[in-house]
Amino acid sequence: MKTATLKIIDMWESDMAAVIIIAAAFLSLASYGMLVGAATLHVVERKMVESKIVDVEREVVKLESAYFAKQDELTLEFAKELGFTEVASVFYVNAKEARNAFSLNEAI
Repeated sequence: MKTATLKIIDMWESDMAAVIIIAAAFLSLASYGMLVGAATLHVVERKMVESKIVDVEREVVKLESAYFAKQDELTLEFAKELGFTEVASVFYVNAKEARNAFSLNEAI
């Protein structure tokens, strides 16, 4: 009886080891597939982002060239034609003076 019981236990243990090996192989393949899929998606997303960056850079170049063209058109004479005038005197505010002038404890 002992030998028969040992043979059944040995066979069960070897079957269990095979099941564990098969399960581990399946989990490994499944996780590998998921990782490859995720990497592929990230590569595609990166390429889309790179193309958007190129589009934005092109737009920036267009805006910069328009800016430089307009900058050459703006002169003091043109500003005076539009009604702008030069400031006679400039008044500067010191940050320390402004902080002391208004506070929460004083009534305005």
